[in-house]
Amino acid sequence: MQHKYMYMHQEKLLKMQNSLLFIFGEIWPVTLYYNSTGTLARFWSNFKNS
Repeated sequence: MQHKYMYMHQEKLLKMQNSLLFIFGEIWPVTLYYNSTGTLARFWSNFKNS
């Protein structure tokens, strides 16, 4: 019984790690990319307007 519980706990930890990896691997670069393009676009429009 104890062994089964440990296995379930390990699986949960693995799932949590995978979701964290997903967040940092997939969503983080996307937000960084959109943030950088957003600032670039803002800078460019300010530059063109001046």
